[in-house]
Amino acid sequence: MLKVLFPLLLIFSLFYWLFIELKNFLFQHQIFLKSTKLNCFLISVGNITAGGTGKTPIVMFLARKLLDKEKEVAVIARGYKKKGSGFLVSNKREILMEAKEAGDEANLLAKSLKGIPVLAGRDRKRLAKIALNNFKVDTIILDDGFHCRYLKKNLEIVVIDATSPFSNGKLLPAGLLREPLFSLKRADCFWLNNVNLADEERLNDLKKFLNRTNPKVRIIESFYEPVSLIDPSGKISELSTISEKEVWLFAGIGNPSTFENLAKNLGAKIKGKSFFPDHYWYKRKDIERLLEEEFQILLTTEKDLVRLKDIPFSKSILALRIKVKVKNEDFINSL
Repeated sequence: MLKVLFPLLLIFSLFYWLFIELKNFLFQHQIFLKSTKLNCFLISVGNITAGGTGKTPIVMFLARKLLDKEKEVAVIARGYKKKGSGFLVSNKREILMEAKEAGDEANLLAKSLKGIPVLAGRDRKRLAKIALNNFKVDTIILDDGFHCRYLKKNLEIVVIDATSPFSNGKLLPAGLLREPLFSLKRADCFWLNNVNLADEERLNDLKKFLNRTNPKVRIIESFYEPVSLIDPSGKISELSTISEKEVWLFAGIGNPSTFENLAKNLGAKIKGKSFFPDHYWYKRKDIERLLEEEFQILLTTEKDLVRLKDIPFSKSILALRIKVKVKNEDFINSL
């Protein structure tokens, strides 16, 4: 079926390319569309593909690093599929909106980043001004900001999944590219994620391509390291809890293979797996179907756990907590 539809998808990709190129041209020459300079240091963490590169854990990593350096930081998320121009998810001290209101990623950021205000919505310019006026921040991190050109960035980070950098190299909807690869010239830093899972030869080829595309850009390499397990009540467990246990994996994330690899490396016996679309909001019947399977532990991700708050479980469910490990931190420490 996909082969039959692919020529039609390519036609839609052509129209999408024309739209993106026109928009970028207008921003580049400040014709009708203009970028605003903020009175703070603005870091954008984005990607050139649709989902699955691991932006959110990287935003958390950067925010904590900057907080440790006594920076006054705010995080602005896109608020995936949420209506409205923007809203305050947390005010440093308390979480003001749950996942259903703010979106899963924004809610997870708010829960994970104590002492940092988190805002979410489509109007990032307005939200940035709210952060500046109400929290006196000197640094703002823009989650999923590569395509937001209404703000001038001091640091443009593009996150790339080293295991599948650009999908099939086609623009949406024929592929997963959100912009032509030529747009990578706008980046100040390429952040290669999941490098531990990438073939070494392909990883070197990717670095060579990026160096040819944008020779002045710094390249950072990172991977995920499991930290602990957490249940819906917030109770923390050791990673050894799932070792040698029969585990059923389920997740609604962009790249579930990374999650599966982490579970295997922890010694879990994968009894089965159920993967859903990214940002999927689970229904009671989805979980009831899962609970019919034979296993000892249901294992999911922290991002999924915030979408499961109102669903009861009759079997043990745990979420894997991870952190980003960076191979070359010199550039990060210089921020």
